[in-house]
Amino acid sequence: MFKCDACGLDDLPTQKMLDLHKERYCSALAVKQVAAPPVKETGFQITQRVGRLEVPKSDPDYFIEDEVAAEIDRVIALTEQTPQNLAVIGPKGTGKTALSLEIAARRGSPTYLANAYSQRSSDEWFGREMVNAEVGTYYEPSLFVEAVETEGATVILNDFALMQNKSVQNGLNDLLDDRVREAWIDPLYHATGKPLRVAAGVLFIATWNEGSEYTGNIKLSANILDRFANRIYMPYPPADTQVEVLSRKTGIDAGNAVRLVKFAESLRQTDEPIDISMRGLLQAAKKMVMGAHIRDALYFTVISGLTTDLQTKALAALEGQYTKVEKEQVATRTPQWRPVSVR
Repeated sequence: MFKCDACGLDDLPTQKMLDLHKERYCSALAVKQVAAPPVKETGFQITQRVGRLEVPKSDPDYFIEDEVAAEIDRVIALTEQTPQNLAVIGPKGTGKTALSLEIAARRGSPTYLANAYSQRSSDEWFGREMVNAEVGTYYEPSLFVEAVETEGATVILNDFALMQNKSVQNGLNDLLDDRVREAWIDPLYHATGKPLRVAAGVLFIATWNEGSEYTGNIKLSANILDRFANRIYMPYPPADTQVEVLSRKTGIDAGNAVRLVKFAESLRQTDEPIDISMRGLLQAAKKMVMGAHIRDALYFTVISGLTTDLQTKALAALEGQYTKVEKEQVATRTPQWRPVSVR
């Protein structure tokens, strides 16, 4: 075994591993990357980068209830004392991910947004062993690991209920436990001789939708759900707030914004509610600003994704929002099919 004379670690198996340890991992020496993995573009607006992580930019058009804002302040204050876990739950398209990014922006926090559904392999979550001709086998940390080990970071576990990998859930279980806050990851241990430890001030935020249709092929265990002692429920905003959000984010006039919201509310408040997401309404509003008929704007965003029966119900509800001219236009339409090259 080889020993690092800087930090005292004494169970490194080869000279090359000792050299790699000193280059990348030794706490007593400046860290030097063997080969920095590429920065992943997340899609949200940022103010700056911290390593491979990004600090989100606050959205001035994001609306939040006063009581929720006060709870967020409390969670942020608690995170300064000890790492915290926060769950954001609610119907689809109510702004759960956007709220998570707003919290991170308010903290000025380096942020990692993980999609629990699409990130299926343990490597994507916990990193992997790589081989380099010069140094041999070494450990390449994932963005998730980098975030967990970054002081003051925000780690967003998006669509958490759609988790697809039981071993990943097991690894997260210890990281989320406020009494443990570390997990033994084989590739990391082999390279560094230490577990993955949650840094001070890290805030985990998990988002998930309501309903059995939003559950993955494995069920989240009761103990991992119990790790989230802080919980925020996100309903759809009040109708007048929805109107203002549509107007501010898309430039749609108030009258058309009101019609879109009335259509959505008429379906959300029936005996068998249909969830019409704010995401869908925003997209429909953008199309109306481009000149689309309200029927087309809604049909090609939210209605066509429903079952046939629900489409019929939604189109019937939409008729109540037509102007006299729009109603005549829909009634007199004659669908025509033509080659895609002919316009």
